[in-house]
Amino acid sequence: MFFIGFGIIAFFLGKWRGIFSDYDLTKKEEREKFYAVAAILAVSYFTIAFSFKGIFFPISIVALGIVLGIILLVFINLYIKASIHIAVITAFVITMEYLYDQNTFWTLFIIIPLLAWSRLILKRHTIPELIVGVLLGTGITIITFFAGKLLYAYAV
Repeated sequence: MFFIGFGIIAFFLGKWRGIFSDYDLTKKEEREKFYAVAAILAVSYFTIAFSFKGIFFPISIVALGIVLGIILLVFINLYIKASIHIAVITAFVITMEYLYDQNTFWTLFIIIPLLAWSRLILKRHTIPELIVGVLLGTGITIITFFAGKLLYAYAV
């Protein structure tokens, strides 16, 4: 919550100071500034988790996945305005499947197409941008969980 809270505060301060023109970060060039702040927060989050518990602590692995996601978003943003909303909700839904069960996954899955539909209707994203968001959220989550499993297996 600390990490997310600072990200939200940084975003609203940026909006208040005119760094961000809207709440959706519609302009690609504004996203770079947000990603820079998010990267600093994510690296700080990872460093703190790693310092206290080491790499084998689940929060350290999740923090590393967040850092990876931000790095990928920075590079992807050079070519396409991938949907951060879709990437995050996809990562969340897949994480719930890994942590709980498939019933939880299918219960939450409906959120992904509903959010995608709203992003299209609001004209915030195109279908390719939404697809990239889904692929990004899925890929980062799967890579993070497999890395966690490998690290855990190595620790045991």
